[in-house]
Parts: sequence; structure tokens; C-alpha cells
Amino acid sequence: MKMDNFVEFKRFITTDQAQSLVVELEKVGIEYQLIDVDMGDDLMSTVDDNVSMQVQLMVKESDLDRISRLLEDNDISYRTDDNQEHFLYSFTNEELHEVLKSPETWHHYDYKLARKILSDRGEEVSDDQLSLYKQERIKELSQPEKGQNIWVVAGYVFSFIVWPVGMIFGWALWRGKKLLPNGDRVYVYNEKQRHHGKVIFVIGIFIALFLAYVRFILTFKFL
Repeated sequence: MKMDNFVEFKRFITTDQAQSLVVELEKVGIEYQLIDVDMGDDLMSTVDDNVSMQVQLMVKESDLDRISRLLEDNDISYRTDDNQEHFLYSFTNEELHEVLKSPETWHHYDYKLARKILSDRGEEVSDDQLSLYKQERIKELSQPEKGQNIWVVAGYVFSFIVWPVGMIFGWALWRGKKLLPNGDRVYVYNEKQRHHGKVIFVIGIFIALFLAYVRFILTFKFL
């Protein structure tokens, strides 16, 4: 398998939590990879202040639509069995709506169950409302990351101290993109941060060329 062909589909707190979805993928022969996230290196691993998503489910980008259809075709009724002990039954209606507004952070089963619980409580959530939630969520996720200026500073520092690392920082700031739940890719950082990234990357190139020139001169000087 080539990692270049795979993109992140969803994150889970533990590997066990991903198993029910993995079983469905295996049934229809969809390739996947489960990867433990290095919490020290991955800044995107935290969904909120209390829940850390440590396992990535990677799938081929070409299979994203197929997986979405597969999940939609799996009716929730065969797995709920009116299990009143499920933790979602303790959620308020407002909290259940929050689940519906951010499906990419929840297991698909939890997402469908949240809608069912609301329905059982007499609060129907229409397909149009879910579609609106998805549109709003895509718009929210499309926004550039906030509070990442520390990486700009680090990029400039490394570009002069360890220029290869600085170039990596610069490239990530300048060209880094994230995959949205609908399959689109958008830049991670805003225009100002991306401009800094480009400058950092160019600085790295000039330092690399300068060092190569110095080495060339010194080499021929001592021949």
C-alpha cells in the first residue's frame, strides 16, 4: 500500500472504537489503514479540551464517496436494539444536535443514534436540516486555523539555524492543505501565514544555495 493514495477519513479515541466501521469496510473489500497518532507531533489530534482522538482511519481518496454511501445504506435499527444504556441517551437535545452538526468527530453509529433519540423524544430532524448542518460545518472547517503564529516564528528561527527544518515549516505553512468531509481540500493557514511560509521557504533555498556555493569554493580552493 502506498501512503500517498490514502487520506484520513475519521479519527477515534481507541482502535476498538473503530472496529465496527472497519468490519463494514472489510465486508465490501475497501482498503484501509489504522494509524496510531503521535500526540506530541500531531496538532490536529484534539477535538476538544477533553477528548483526544488518537487513532486515524485512512482510506483511499477514491473510496470516500463509496464509504459514505455504505454508511448511509446501513440502517441504524439492526445495531441499536433500543439500547438505553448507550451514553447518548444521557445527552440533552441541544447536545444531540451538536453531534449532528459535527459528524466527522463521531462514529457514524453515534450520529445516526443521535437523530433517532431526538425522533423518539418527539423532535424530528429533517434531511434538509441535516444538509444545512453539513453545509455550516463545511464552512466552519474551511476557515484557516487560528493561533498558529508560533509556527511562523519557529519557521523563521529554524530557517537560519537548521535550514532544512525551516524549509519544511515554510512549505507546510505555505502549501499545507486539509481534507474536508466532502472531499474538498483547502489551505490550512490564512493568506498572511501562507505568505510568511513562502518567505521562510525561499530563505531556506537561498541559504542552501549559499552553503553549496561556499562548499564549492572551498573545495576548489584546497585542491
